[in-house]
Amino acid sequence: MNKAVMVSALALALGACAPMTADPNVLTLGVATDAANGPYLTGAGGQTIYTFKNDTANQSACVGQCLTNWPAVTASSGVQISPELRGKLAVIRRADGVEQLTYNGMPLYYWAKGTAPGDVSGNGVNDLWMLARP
Repeated sequence: MNKAVMVSALALALGACAPMTADPNVLTLGVATDAANGPYLTGAGGQTIYTFKNDTANQSACVGQCLTNWPAVTASSGVQISPELRGKLAVIRRADGVEQLTYNGMPLYYWAKGTAPGDVSGNGVNDLWMLARP
């Protein structure tokens, strides 16, 4: 059974008022805006973050080759949150034991073929992958 564990309220509050850190060990979650797609979540190095249509609240359905193509967003050394993010950030323990971040209950992923910040090429893949929205 996957049990969501809420990231501490203190970390969320600090993320809303503290300056963004450049610590490479801390995952910085932010928001980017694309003229065609509007606002979406970004993670490590400004990489675009996605959600998977087959997931359910606090449970990932992405396994095997899916995880190779869509690596889970993880943060073993902490998370810095952009002030624009007002939703609920949490951590779930996947069936494979990996702790994955969720936003508003939905597991978060990167697109392995995403090559640079602002690359939204994973949006709409197989009509299953969508930009994660703030």
